[in-house]
Amino acid sequence: MSLGGALTLWLAAEHPEIAGIVVVNPFVESDDFAELAATAKTLLESGTEFLPGVGGDIADPDVKELAYASMPNRCIVSLIEATAANKQRLADITVPTLILHSTQDHVIPSSSVNLLMEKLGGPKEIVELERGFHVATIDLDKDLINQRALAFAAQVTAGR
Repeated sequence: MSLGGALTLWLAAEHPEIAGIVVVNPFVESDDFAELAATAKTLLESGTEFLPGVGGDIADPDVKELAYASMPNRCIVSLIEATAANKQRLADITVPTLILHSTQDHVIPSSSVNLLMEKLGGPKEIVELERGFHVATIDLDKDLINQRALAFAAQVTAGR
């Protein structure tokens, strides 16, 4: 999910022997976070190592996300730069990909999903999650995510 989705995409580009991948609200479009990267760089130059943590983009009022209290600026810059490089390799990803996308995500814009659908080099399927927000794996669509991911895994590994 999110940055984990970015890592999953990188892994698929590096290892085409993978049977398939599932990404949930993946971080793909580094341009959407250019301002955050610039802020993190400026803060680093002034000696500030951390930004306050983010979290809580969840529709279900009964769910509480465990999130870090702060984010290291060096990691923010590194991840955004790596994602920019990753974006250039999307066509190299030829493994089957299941994209689970929260239509009410307040963190990752839908342009990231559109980019994946346009650029990925292999078969892809999108499932729109209509009830929850960004932290979808613990939100209102979690059961649908589990069902679709398990069915996809069974499909892409059948006969292996």
